[in-house]
This record gives sequence, C-alpha cells and structure tokens, in this order.
Amino acid sequence: NQSSRFSPKSLRILRALLFKGGIMEVIDKLIYWAEIIGTIAFALSGAMVGIEKRFDIFGIIVLATSTAVGGGAIRDVMIGRTPPNMFVQPIYATLAIGSAIVVFILTYNMKYFSRYRKIYFFLVEVFDTIGLGVFAITASNLIIELYPGNLFLTCFMAFLTGAGGGILRDMMSGRVSVVLRKRIYAVAAIAGSALYYHWYDTHENKSIIMIICIAFVILIRMLAVRYHWNLPHIDFEEEKHSA
Repeated sequence: NQSSRFSPKSLRILRALLFKGGIMEVIDKLIYWAEIIGTIAFALSGAMVGIEKRFDIFGIIVLATSTAVGGGAIRDVMIGRTPPNMFVQPIYATLAIGSAIVVFILTYNMKYFSRYRKIYFFLVEVFDTIGLGVFAITASNLIIELYPGNLFLTCFMAFLTGAGGGILRDMMSGRVSVVLRKRIYAVAAIAGSALYYHWYDTHENKSIIMIICIAFVILIRMLAVRYHWNLPHIDFEEEKHSA
C-alpha cells in the first residue's frame, strides 16, 4: 500500500498545503480575469463617451485607455509601485486599445448611434459600473496585502482605482464627472471596499468574498441608476424660480 509510507498526520499536512496552494492559485486567476473584464468594461465606456463627444479615432483610443488603466496607474504611483502595472503588463493597455477600435468600427455609421441613443448610454452605465466594482475590490485586495490593518487607505485606494479612470475620462471629454454629482458612484466603491476589508480576515475563501463584494458594488450602482438615487445637494435653480 503506497499510502502506508506516510503517517496520517503527514497526509493531513500535505492536503492542507495543496488546498492552500490551490486557493491562492484560484484567487490569483480570479483577480487576473476580473481585471481583464474590468479593463474591457472601462475601455468600452470611455470609447462610447468619446464617440458621443465626436472624438476622432485617436481621441477615442486615448479616452478609452485613460479610462481603463488611469485609475490603477494613479494608485500605483501613490503607493510607490513603479513603473505602474499598465507598463509592466501591457496586455491591459492593449485590450483597451483593441476595445476602442472595435467600438469605433461598430458605431462608425452614426445613424445607428442616434437611433439607439438610450440603449447606448445605458450600456455606458453598465460597463462603467462593472469596471467600478472590479477595480474597487481588486485594489482593496492589493492594499490589504501590502498595508494590512489600514481601513482608510484601503477604501481610499479602492475609490481612486475604481473611479480615477472615470474622472480622467470626464475631464478629458469636458463633462462634469458623475463621481462628483450623481448616482451613488464613489460611495458604492467605498462601501464595497469596507465590506471586503471587514470580511478579509474572517473568511478563508477570498475568491468567494471578492465575487460577493464586486456584485455588491455593481448592485448598489445599478440600483442608483435605475431609481435615480443621489446624495443630498444644493439646488440653487429652485431658489431662483421660487424668488
């Protein structure tokens, strides 16, 4: 009997090591594919805004790439991770450029764009929300591993990574950023990050809680879009009309 060479204790240790290694491999793969999905989603939202603003093909590519990898690049510089990951692993920028070109080709005939305008802008919201959820939680995982026990840094970097690209997109396209004015954008990223931070040390299977927290961010954001949830603000226009 081959298994008789190992004591029951040795077998238990071996199984534990294999299980732990398997879990880490699953988490690494999950983070990788989540970031791929988030990159494509953010790139699509950036390209679609560029098309709506009538940018040329180069402008659309720049806007899509900035949206997709801008937040992560800002985060990496702030935590001293240089060069930023977008240069170390160019697959992310490459995917962003490819996504922008595909969107440009599909919407080149602008009569289709005007016909499906409402669907178009809804898709921008959907892709933007997917990117927000993915990058907020993967950034949270990175910061917890690098700087454990720092909730503020975790939430701040989750917000910056998830919303930074969108802020760059809106600035470059001449829009007031949605992060600053409507639809519970940054709050969703911060809430998801805080939830992930809280669960990180209490659950062995990080991949499951990562998926749950990404879904949590996406759910909050899409509910805000659907039901027009906004944070309190001051509307001076109403005061003018009532005067």
